[in-house]
Amino acid sequence: MKKDYTVTELTSMVQNFCEERDWDQFHNPKDLAIGISTEANELLDIFRFQNGTEIAQIMQKPQKREHIEEELADVLFFVLRFAQMNDLDLKDILQKKLQKNAAKYPVEKAKGRNEKYDELAEMQEKAEESAAADAKNAESSGKNENAASAVKDAASDAEKDRQYIHRDSLADGSILWEIKTRFLANKTQENLLTLLSCLRDSDMYVPVKSYEKNSLPEDTGELLLKIDILEDENQERYFPVFSSKRETPSDYQTKVEFVNLPMIKCITMAQEREGLQGMVLDPFTDAFLMPPQIAEIILELDSHLPPEERI
Repeated sequence: MKKDYTVTELTSMVQNFCEERDWDQFHNPKDLAIGISTEANELLDIFRFQNGTEIAQIMQKPQKREHIEEELADVLFFVLRFAQMNDLDLKDILQKKLQKNAAKYPVEKAKGRNEKYDELAEMQEKAEESAAADAKNAESSGKNENAASAVKDAASDAEKDRQYIHRDSLADGSILWEIKTRFLANKTQENLLTLLSCLRDSDMYVPVKSYEKNSLPEDTGELLLKIDILEDENQERYFPVFSSKRETPSDYQTKVEFVNLPMIKCITMAQEREGLQGMVLDPFTDAFLMPPQIAEIILELDSHLPPEERI
């Protein structure tokens, strides 16, 4: 019968392993955090470009499961080591975090949903506002509908929107962000090609200053987008794209609007503009610069999406 180790016992095992090899000198918070991120990305890489059926098959293969177990163990190793080296009580901090998450994600609002807590609150607020407006209109028009039915209708509409928004596994940008982080931590050719392949199939958030009616079939066809081109300290200009709105400062979000466009379309738009040094992904956080040569490589890559979803 396998022993059921406690967190304390697991931490001691990791500590003894490291101290026997005199690794304390290397295990500062930054490098341990990099270790957590790197190992987590290696776990993620096992499932890269796999659909639901293929993932289920991976989990049934003994060799693949062994690989997954090893990567998961590496993640846990660095988590335990980080906590031990920095006097963090994992049981205590996890309990506190779960209490905070319980307040952010109450069961009655979050059950069966995967939106972030701020999105849940916004959807709830919109549903309530819509319900109130519907109830008021119903009352003024003499209809027998009441506020309860209005709330139900608004909730149904929100549910339809939610299913549509989250249909694409790449839509929230989290996979792209993880792959970009791994490349910036370890700039190998393999990691670069993985990042470019993910960019090839991703939709990007593009900051727009304004929209203008346009009779020519440029950009969106009916609208000409005025992209918020960014300049660096050397006054070099770049076409910005974001993996998600979370990668943009709150004050910047008040200055521009965002449109969601395929990366392939973004590259075409950038190529049509003169005086650009290239493109930049997530310029306000961990930026990834893309000169024209990189953009050309992305255009030449094959898509990993199903044929019916390809651009």
